[in-house]
Amino acid sequence: MNQLPPPNFSRSDLPEHKHQRVLVAAFQVGHPIVVDGKASHIYAFGGQQIGGHVEMVIYLPGDPTPIDASRVSLQKQPE
Repeated sequence: MNQLPPPNFSRSDLPEHKHQRVLVAAFQVGHPIVVDGKASHIYAFGGQQIGGHVEMVIYLPGDPTPIDASRVSLQKQPE
């Protein structure tokens, strides 16, 4: 009987994974984001594992079109 190896729950330090974690935190606290120069908020997000990496998509309020997470950045807060 073949047993699967135990899962590895250590965090990845890849830049795209760090970016995804920042976007999840922005969703949790309602931090504004920018997509293609327009301000918005994350309404929902999803992801799937493709090959060896995780692909993340973002959904904006009122728009059912998925947006690749790499196109999303945090909106700068006034100082």
